Amino acid sequence: RRHRPDHANTTILLFGLLLLPLCLGGDPPQQGAKPMRKLRILCLHGYTQSAQNFARRTGALRKACKTVADFDYVDAPHIADAEWLENKLNERVVKRLDEPTLAWWNMEDRSSRPSMSRHYRGATESLKILEEHVESNGPYDGILGFSQGASAAALLCAKLKQSKRQPSFRFALFFSGFVPRDPEIVEIIKCCESEAADGKGLGSISSLHVWGEKDALISEDKSRELVGLFGQNAVTHRFRGGHLVPSGSDFRKMFREYLEKRRSEILERQEP
Repeated sequence: RRHRPDHANTTILLFGLLLLPLCLGGDPPQQGAKPMRKLRILCLHGYTQSAQNFARRTGALRKACKTVADFDYVDAPHIADAEWLENKLNERVVKRLDEPTLAWWNMEDRSSRPSMSRHYRGATESLKILEEHVESNGPYDGILGFSQGASAAALLCAKLKQSKRQPSFRFALFFSGFVPRDPEIVEIIKCCESEAADGKGLGSISSLHVWGEKDALISEDKSRELVGLFGQNAVTHRFRGGHLVPSGSDFRKMFREYLEKRRSEILERQEP
């Protein structure tokens, strides 16, 4: 005797498959819909960190956004040589002796801190290397930077705005950021700063600025100074932590939503 398919059960099964994405927090599949491409984000670590170290520290954010963006972490070209790194009694340094301690630039006064020093060594070289990296590995939709890496990211945003060879970033994500203080280097940003109000300079780049209220290394005033360079498209977020990239569930949700909005804007502009 031949078995007849149960059409009712088949219908229920297909309906259940359609509802499954909704149960998982996604959208139901649409026939003929093209999958949305993921964003590409260049990531710059902080002073004494490395690409590997920073990728590990931001793992929770990357996991939360794995369907929205790909993150490309790069190493700074210089070895950090601040005097305070020579103190072997510093517990945090001792724990990381087996990892490279890199810098986008070092301070002329080796006793100073990255956000305090007014004279840098190696910043121009780093910017050139980053421009070459973007040219070889881009294009990138956005850039993310932490601490000194956020300052380097702002410089790169300004540099690409002035470049005729490379497209600028569509958005920037700054964590514990600050405006560079070296007079020669800050001129790169000032060339765009004057145009921020009319949307032709840094103000045309959507930006997210995040800092901790307990950050003992980068004050809120310094981070807000960086906010001012990006004009009305800047969004700020203050959290109850210190000098770090937050990873709590509420922030992960907000961060993902911010990236999803940027992706939608970018894809809408690319449609014919």
